[in-house]
Amino acid sequence: MNAAGVARVVSLLTIAFGVFALARLEQMAHFANLQPLNGDGWSDIAALYGGMPIVIGLVGLQAARKSSTEGPVVLIVLGLLWFGFPAGRIVAVWTTPLGPGTVSYANVALEVCAGSLLCWSGWKLGYQR
Repeated sequence: MNAAGVARVVSLLTIAFGVFALARLEQMAHFANLQPLNGDGWSDIAALYGGMPIVIGLVGLQAARKSSTEGPVVLIVLGLLWFGFPAGRIVAVWTTPLGPGTVSYANVALEVCAGSLLCWSGWKLGYQR
């Protein structure tokens, strides 16, 4: 699979995750071990796990188009954004007494993978044009 194809797959999976999260907010809250106490908590879950991934995925799909001259840079920026998630998790592990759960390690692996694939795709596409 070429670099644009990898970027499209990562972007489509990101969109699918966001749609699932919006459709199943209670499952997302349980998955993330969150207990929203009011509407603001639910809207935060919808924004972080639903809305943001959908937009990140849509931007990734747009950037992977052959006609997008800024696509390689945008894909690298999206990859770097993905690295923000595991970075935040690692800071939380260092600064909170509870430590990570098994899900946190899986999330870090998935987030580093998504970020790496998008950065690689952007870098590769930049040299192919």
